[in-house]
Amino acid sequence: MSENRMKLLHVFTLLLVFQELQCVTKANETQFKVRINERGSRFNEEIKINEKRNTVSFMVPKHNDVDRSEVLNDFTLNLTVTRLPDKGICHIKPLQKRLPNPKKLKSEMNFLKNANGRLQQKNTIVTSSEWTFDKRLNEKDLYPSVVKFCAGLPIYRLKERPKDWVIMQGMNDTISRKKRQASGFQLCPRSYMNKNCPPNQWVVNCKFVVAGSTCVYWMTCTVPIHQVDRDLRNCNFSHDYSAVICCVPTCPTG
Repeated sequence: MSENRMKLLHVFTLLLVFQELQCVTKANETQFKVRINERGSRFNEEIKINEKRNTVSFMVPKHNDVDRSEVLNDFTLNLTVTRLPDKGICHIKPLQKRLPNPKKLKSEMNFLKNANGRLQQKNTIVTSSEWTFDKRLNEKDLYPSVVKFCAGLPIYRLKERPKDWVIMQGMNDTISRKKRQASGFQLCPRSYMNKNCPPNQWVVNCKFVVAGSTCVYWMTCTVPIHQVDRDLRNCNFSHDYSAVICCVPTCPTG
């Protein structure tokens, strides 16, 4: 699915109630803590907005089938950097153009806070995208802010999953390294370490292994916030789900 493809969904099974929204401002950073109810799972999402650095970051705990993550949108570098502490990995990808910049998002989140954080939306714009690993990057070739955010974790560049990269669920195939590259199989980083058989004997049992999934929520309005005046017909709550997909090789059995 293309990253730019969006679905506007009437929310029935996915109930998002933004409540107990808290706001703290210190130095050049404004922090919001939003309590979210997603399909019965309740969790707090923390949003940090820094207008001076031109960044927005989201801290989301593990919930449902989504990993614990820290997502940094850097509007100066035009990059999204994602740190997955439990997966032991960090990755970067291009910044989506539709995302609200720090100033706009801060204004809209303050509007939500002033409405006591108890506005329940009728619609949620849901976007989803699928990515694969491109290559591991050297810290010396990266911006210091990216290296600092990743906090010592290996950093990979992502590329959007090719549309023709299709693997039947449960399919087994023994492949050589050359054939694996030609056929488009994408191995998860370090998944090929310490195998008891050589690469030409690997069995790739691909079931679209998800090597890290993230989701963030925010509010966005299509008109200037001063024109909203508590009328949410021009505003939506946005939900972005992103998955990194790869395969894990195993050795033959028997």
